Amino acid sequence: MPTPPEKENKIKEEDTKLDLKAEEKKLEEVNLLDIPTEESQVNPFVIDYGIGSSIAGSAVQNTGKIRGIPSVFRGGTTTRKFAKLLPTFYPSGVLTVSTTATSVGGATTADTTLNSFTIPALTLSRNDPKIDNVGNVIRVWAAGRYTTDDATAAVTLKCKVGSTTYHTITSTGSAASNQPWHIGWVFVINTLGTGGTAESQVEAKINNVNKDSANTSTITINTTIDNTLAITAAWASGDAGDDISIRQFIVEILN
Repeated sequence: MPTPPEKENKIKEEDTKLDLKAEEKKLEEVNLLDIPTEESQVNPFVIDYGIGSSIAGSAVQNTGKIRGIPSVFRGGTTTRKFAKLLPTFYPSGVLTVSTTATSVGGATTADTTLNSFTIPALTLSRNDPKIDNVGNVIRVWAAGRYTTDDATAAVTLKCKVGSTTYHTITSTGSAASNQPWHIGWVFVINTLGTGGTAESQVEAKINNVNKDSANTSTITINTTIDNTLAITAAWASGDAGDDISIRQFIVEILN
C-alpha cells in the first residue's frame, strides 16, 4: 500500500535532520566547527588570549584555541612553528615605497631631502600591556648611486626625524662613477608623549665603504605631533661634477 504523501514528506524531513546531525558530528570530531564571535567576524585573524605559549628554538607550544585552525594544528600541547599566531604578534607591513629618483648636486651645501615619509601624530604606539615588549619598530631602506669627479668632495647623508638628526654619514673622498650607496635604518619607540624616546641604529655603505652609525644614547621623539622621516644630502668641497641620487626608499613598521 503506498505511503501517504504527508507521511512520506515527514520521513524525508526526519532523514534530512539525521543527515545534518551526522555532518555536524563529523565537523565536531575534527574540531572545525567554530562559532564565530562578533569580533572574529570583523577580524578573521583574531587570536584567543587564552593561549599559553612558550618558545624553544623555533618551535612554539600552544595550549589554547585559535579560531578557524583545524585541531591537527591547535589545542593540547602540540609543538608547532606558527610563531605569528601567538598573541605577541602584531601586524606589520610597508608604509610607503618610492622609486622616484631625486638628485642633489655637488654645489648644494645645505641639507636637502632625498626622500621622506610622515608618520601622523598619535599613531606611534607601545605594544599591548599584556606583554612586556616595547613599542613600534620602524625600518627605513634607502639606496641609490653616487658620483664624484675627484677625491676632494664629500657628501653627508643624514637620517632625520623632524628636525632631529638621528645619524650622520659622510663619504670617504675618492673619485667614483655611479657607485652604490645604501642605508638600512632601524629605530624602536621606547616611550610615548611629548618627551618620547627611541633607540636607533644604521648600517650603511657609500661607494662600498662601510659607514655604520651606532646608537650612543637615547634619542628624543615627540609622538604627539607629525613626524617626518627623511634622508637628506649635503656636499662639502663639491662642484658640478659631483652628485648623489636616491632610487629606492622604503619605510616599514615591523610591529
